Amino acid sequence: MRRRCRDPTPALRRRPLARRRHAGSGHRGGDGPAHRGPLGEEAAHPARAHRRQPVLRGLHPHPHVVRAGGEAAVRRRRQLLREGLQPVQGREPQGHRAYAGGHGRRRRRRTALRQRRAVPPGHVGLDQRLRSQRRRRHPRAPHPGAARRIHHAPAPGRAQRQAHRHRRRRPAQPGRAQQRRAAGDARREGHAGGAADFAADGRRALALRRQLRPRRRAERRRRGHDAARAARAHERRVLPVRPRVQPPLRPRLAPAGADARGGAGPASRPDEPRHGDHRRGGRQRPLGHRRTGHQRRVRAHGGALPDAGRHHRGGGVTPNATILIRAARVLGGEPRDLLIDDGVIVALGAGARAADAARTATVVDADGLIALPGLVDLHTHLREPGREDAETVETGTLAAARGGFTAVHAMANTDPVADTAGVVEQVWRLGREAGHADVRPVGAVTVGLRGERLAELGAMADSAAGVRVFSDDGVCVSDAMLMRRALEYVKAFDGVIAQHAQEPRLTEGAQMNEGELSGRLGLQGWPNVAEEAIVARDVLLAEHVGSQVHICHLSTRGSVEIVRLAKQRGLPVTAEVTPHHLLLTDELVATYDPRYKVNPPLRSAADVAALREALADGTIDIVATDHAPHPVEAKDCEWDVAAFGMLGLETALSVVQHTMVDTGLLDWSGVAERMSYAPARIGRCDTGELAHGRPLAEGEPANIVLVDPSVSATVDPSASASLSRNTPYEGMKLPGAVVATFLRGRPTHVTGGLL
Repeated sequence: MRRRCRDPTPALRRRPLARRRHAGSGHRGGDGPAHRGPLGEEAAHPARAHRRQPVLRGLHPHPHVVRAGGEAAVRRRRQLLREGLQPVQGREPQGHRAYAGGHGRRRRRRTALRQRRAVPPGHVGLDQRLRSQRRRRHPRAPHPGAARRIHHAPAPGRAQRQAHRHRRRRPAQPGRAQQRRAAGDARREGHAGGAADFAADGRRALALRRQLRPRRRAERRRRGHDAARAARAHERRVLPVRPRVQPPLRPRLAPAGADARGGAGPASRPDEPRHGDHRRGGRQRPLGHRRTGHQRRVRAHGGALPDAGRHHRGGGVTPNATILIRAARVLGGEPRDLLIDDGVIVALGAGARAADAARTATVVDADGLIALPGLVDLHTHLREPGREDAETVETGTLAAARGGFTAVHAMANTDPVADTAGVVEQVWRLGREAGHADVRPVGAVTVGLRGERLAELGAMADSAAGVRVFSDDGVCVSDAMLMRRALEYVKAFDGVIAQHAQEPRLTEGAQMNEGELSGRLGLQGWPNVAEEAIVARDVLLAEHVGSQVHICHLSTRGSVEIVRLAKQRGLPVTAEVTPHHLLLTDELVATYDPRYKVNPPLRSAADVAALREALADGTIDIVATDHAPHPVEAKDCEWDVAAFGMLGLETALSVVQHTMVDTGLLDWSGVAERMSYAPARIGRCDTGELAHGRPLAEGEPANIVLVDPSVSATVDPSASASLSRNTPYEGMKLPGAVVATFLRGRPTHVTGGLL
């Protein structure tokens, strides 16, 4: 019976007695060589615990119950008093016990804490009875090597008895010859708490590779070839869709029967499965990549194909082909022929058919069509880079080609803002890659459009884009000193500052034109004086500096009078008007339809009449579309949170015909002046190799638009080439239609089987 001690001194506060450390024969620090038996044999008996190794009670969730390395806590009261440990049989599996010679390396060399209570004199306690074996851990056992065969291998073809076997017995280890281990790295340092032998720490390797270990499956390896990288995937590849009830691909599917049979076409189109022209089984065509557009494919690595690999529109007409346009009414005059060769008008009139090149030319029958020089838009928002969800250079220039434009000026309010040479060159190159119309970037006047300091005007002017027009359109350069400095800076390279005339303090929270209607609708008004004050200030600054200023989207009678007075005094001031300000009035805002929300707002009928008169007498120089696309979520919402802006590229010429030509205010020659010649002069793109706004004469670039003035069409937003649908003319019937557009002799838009 053990004697119990009631010493009140806490056991955990006592320091262990200092003892001299002995280096055993099996230790590396011993005097004599350690006796090492052959590896793979079982130890004679369990090794004694290391007498300097502490019991890690602090790391155990229940420190009073410790079972580690063949030790267990004393039961009952001695367990509560923490008087010591008693040895029990360890749980090391047979064949993995410690080697008596010792292959382990002691972990720490400092004195361990003794967590026990004092024993009364004369009492033979547990610590003295087990003095020689306490406080030691088993050293790591050497690795026994690969498993040997325990039983003889079964004879080939012998049936294995699976049923009625003992459920608590493991199957015998598979028999095989003993494999030798691969040689370890002699330079590799041993683990801090591992065995002295490198091969005994469990990180072993077999010398024979690709051999199965006992009770192991064959490793699953990859196939001999890897899958193609994502960057090399074909851009028109159709991805699989998970199994489910698929919605119909079209609003109206063709009925089964005759239409389900193959059509006349022998080959399938991209929207048809497998072979044959099956109308009912057709799929939707995959969308083209926005970098390459809808006409070009991509290379294997994702880059765009060169210009030679494009699929050009226009019935297969190749670039620089010879085209003969017959019986076109140039500027609305008498029918004349135009012969185009190598992108230049080489003959005009009666001599066009007699030319030698006309014999092999592609003939375009333009009987009844009006030929105008390619239109130039000085005010377009292409949204790229940054807002490709609303518009891209590809889709915006395609819409421009459908509207008869061969050149557009892309405004600077992109993300990032076009206030550096790098951004404007990016926009310029995107326009060249698209190929539907020339893109002339407009640089920002101030950094980030914040109106604090001037942007890199000189660097943008010297860039590959050759920027000559600068504007913070969307916001006004309200600082008079900053506006003066900008006018002085661009004067050195014949630049133009295009001003968005809007006094910010007078238009805070404004939603529509200020007047009786705004009060009745409960919307904050936008006064006319907010525009007229900036127009008057900038006219005076232009006179003072002697530099040209251009007023964007003029919308009030007062602004028209200020510009008229400036022109009478010979000041370098030009102005533009948008198609929607020539046609629409603020009465449409009563519907609260966000499609009619624009900056500057739609004005009264009196303002609209004044704008038409000013455009006719030359006070207003040009018509600019202010094409401002927005995604659906920015317009399909409440009026007060909707974005400002409307589409205008595809309908601009029809609106001008409806408001100016059909009313007798302008003829087609006047339309060419306001939509081609004058915009090119103001935008500084009327000279050079890529000149626009040139007359239809021999030796001039073949930038031509053919218009059919006799037809009328209802505006359908879903048929637009733009990514956005925020047109204010939806459902309206407008006269005129652009039949074909030629950019330096290459057709960029053709309808009605003209080619």
